[in-house]
Amino acid sequence: MIKKVLALLAVASVAVAGTEVTPYIGLGVGYGALNDSTIKANGVEQPKSTYDDGMAFEALVGVKLDKGVETLPLRVEGAFSYQSNDDDMGDEVRVMTLMGNAYLDFFPRCKINPYIMGGVGAANIEGTVGASEKHDENSFVGQVGAGIGYYLTEHVVLDLKYKYLMTNQYKYRDSLGNELDVIIDCHNLLFGVRYEF
Repeated sequence: MIKKVLALLAVASVAVAGTEVTPYIGLGVGYGALNDSTIKANGVEQPKSTYDDGMAFEALVGVKLDKGVETLPLRVEGAFSYQSNDDDMGDEVRVMTLMGNAYLDFFPRCKINPYIMGGVGAANIEGTVGASEKHDENSFVGQVGAGIGYYLTEHVVLDLKYKYLMTNQYKYRDSLGNELDVIIDCHNLLFGVRYEF
């Protein structure tokens, strides 16, 4: 799965070859929520699991496409994110992702710049059952979002972003040997900062 993400990033780098770019790095932190999960034990649907609000974090590195694509102001980036939430039984679910993202900036030459974004990548979803049982599963994942950037200086951008993350599912076996399939999706509201070189 990680190899697929790296391959997507490689294709993106080839696509922008010959185009003037502005590299950037960024960090974000904020609110992370998991929707109620549908749980099946050996194929039989169980009561939904609910989650407490949690924290989310992301780190990213990318490039803003400049001359050569002036009619399509894009940014492409690779991003790592982490989110942790406790469910209604006190068990923890942690979601880590490695994503390849693309952004469409609406006003790239303005001080205030709204945008939309989407991405695909790989997720590692780890669930803790009780106090000691840990199970994790890798999954293909996609996300969509929107936000707004504010140029504090020529190089520093303050960023407010909403993301909706869609995973396939993660699986584990409980202490009784039941195979559990858990389907989850996530909401993030992040405040961050980008530095454009």
